[in-house]
Amino acid sequence: MNKRVLCFMLAGILTLGSGMSVLATSVSEVQKKQTETQDKLDKVNQSITTIEKKRKEVQAQLSNLNEDLVDTMLTLELLESDLEEKQKDIDAAQEEYERLKALEEEQYEAMKLRIQYLYENGETDYVALLLEAKSISDLLNKADFVQGVYDYDEAKLTEYQETKDMAAEQKAELEEEMAELEEVQEAQQAYKKELDKKISSAKSKAADFESELADAKAKAKEYTATIKEQTALIRQLEEEEKEKETSDSSEDTKETSGSQSTGSTGSSSSFSSNVSGSGLGAQIANYAVQFVGNPYVKGGTSLTNGADCSGFTWAVHKNFGITIPRVSRSQAVGGKEISISNVQPGDVIYYGDHVGIYIGGGKIVHASTPSAGIKISNYTYRPPITVRRYW
Repeated sequence: MNKRVLCFMLAGILTLGSGMSVLATSVSEVQKKQTETQDKLDKVNQSITTIEKKRKEVQAQLSNLNEDLVDTMLTLELLESDLEEKQKDIDAAQEEYERLKALEEEQYEAMKLRIQYLYENGETDYVALLLEAKSISDLLNKADFVQGVYDYDEAKLTEYQETKDMAAEQKAELEEEMAELEEVQEAQQAYKKELDKKISSAKSKAADFESELADAKAKAKEYTATIKEQTALIRQLEEEEKEKETSDSSEDTKETSGSQSTGSTGSSSSFSSNVSGSGLGAQIANYAVQFVGNPYVKGGTSLTNGADCSGFTWAVHKNFGITIPRVSRSQAVGGKEISISNVQPGDVIYYGDHVGIYIGGGKIVHASTPSAGIKISNYTYRPPITVRRYW
């Protein structure tokens, strides 16, 4: 990126001044906007997490609804089959009832004819029948015969009536069972309609969440790209600042300047002389650089035998009687928030999952990785998220 392109990039961010004040303001503005972009990215990432959680909940709900729908449809199929069989039983019972009713009516008509015959002929018939008897035994037999006709008619009629009543009762029972099955079928059909509505709603919600998730991921990608561009711009501005400092320095201070510029790669004692001021923050920074080169140990808090990033910042502050949280995320919300443009030696810079101590000159000292150990790096080697001051 040349100077002309850089100026165009800065034109939309700041109002130009003069000399170093302009450059410093430019870095401050870009860092401020980068912090704002990081906040937006964090919020979008939180939204993505929330949307994905809701989407999974809806998908689980949809899965359960589909299972219920399958069960309901199977139940309806069984009910349909049961209703068909029940209707066949009812039809059969109706046919039996009609047959028995016809027999009863036939028997009743025959009985009426015999009764009518007896009444129409009166007692003469009975007397004649009895007089025709040739003996007492014959008389008794004829009398028994007449009584037997009555008894037969009565018994047969009673039998047909009872059988017909049983058929009617069975038919009524079948129709009651049929009504119950139809009621269950109606309830299941209503439940199926309700499930269909819920499934349709769940599918709509799932589609909405998919759309929201796609939009949120697109925004996250955009913010991530913006942060990278801002980081590149900050580094370019710092390079311009170094060039400005080099061109303005006099010949008799070049050696001293060259000595100081080796702070990020040389010994910790040579860099500590670069820490300006004599306040507590400068003392913290001077103390911290003494341990450059010592090992990184995950979970460790020893400045000599090994510490992780937050264990390092915690142990350095402890040396000055300052208590800070043990883990990096807690360190990111403790103390006093400082704008990146006002960062001073001794401040803790948080990078999202990592912390370091600012030592001035655009540098930090931090427990970097197991392979690098405690080292000095440019404070913009990653986009800073927040600066906290505990002193």
